[in-house]
Amino acid sequence: MQKLIAFIVKNLYVFIFLFLEILSLILVSKYNEYPSSVMLSSANAISGSFYEKVSNVTNYFGLQHQNDLLSQENADLRREILMYQSLLDKKELSVKDTLLDSILPDKDYTLIPAKVIDNNTNKLRNFMTLNKGSKDGIAVDMGVLTTDGVAGIVCAVSDHFSVVISLLNPQIKVSCLLQKSEYVGSLVWDGDDITTAKLEDISAHLEVADGDTVVTSGFSSIFPRNIPVGVIEHHEKDKTNSYHDIDVRLFTNFKTISHVKVLDFKHRDEYKTMQDTIQ
Repeated sequence: MQKLIAFIVKNLYVFIFLFLEILSLILVSKYNEYPSSVMLSSANAISGSFYEKVSNVTNYFGLQHQNDLLSQENADLRREILMYQSLLDKKELSVKDTLLDSILPDKDYTLIPAKVIDNNTNKLRNFMTLNKGSKDGIAVDMGVLTTDGVAGIVCAVSDHFSVVISLLNPQIKVSCLLQKSEYVGSLVWDGDDITTAKLEDISAHLEVADGDTVVTSGFSSIFPRNIPVGVIEHHEKDKTNSYHDIDVRLFTNFKTISHVKVLDFKHRDEYKTMQDTIQ
């Protein structure tokens, strides 16, 4: 205590000076508007800067919560988009069901809807990939249709996906007939124009007319009879004069395929067993 008193006595003049200085500043700011405004502005600037820094620190530590909220909101929006897209797909497929049902000649075939998730048209051997597989009832050698006509044949299947050998592939031939005359031939793509294919094995002595519709013959378990394929665009006798050289304009637009239907023949296994027995 004695030390404190001695310290105050020793620095008494300093304390008196500081007291008078503070008192003068208070009197000046109180009775003079300009110094008062300057001091108030300075105080506001200091306090404002302080509060801004505090706010920045608070916001920084709150970023994680905000990021979580945004992530959840994005997930909810994506879920809604997928839901609406699914509804649109189902609506579009329901329209296609009606169109395809109208061209199927009997009820031995059922239709499995699928979406094309990959499609080639610029190669010699073209394929499509579908978003349905064996768990959806799809198997190898099932025919694939669009609303316009034949698209290809399933050649490989996994649990959830399947690969279709496109009609734009010389490795497959589809048994077809001329709708007017019912002459039977084999449709095959020659690797040239993706809008046309060749109808082979039509004898030269048979009458063929441009504009005649080409449909499936039904001579297999893959496609039933009378599924549209295309229309004869041009024909002439080949170099040997033994067969017609026939160009068929395909109904299916392979550039714009998005949805297809896979044909499930309910007697397919029985049919295949009988064919294997004969062979």
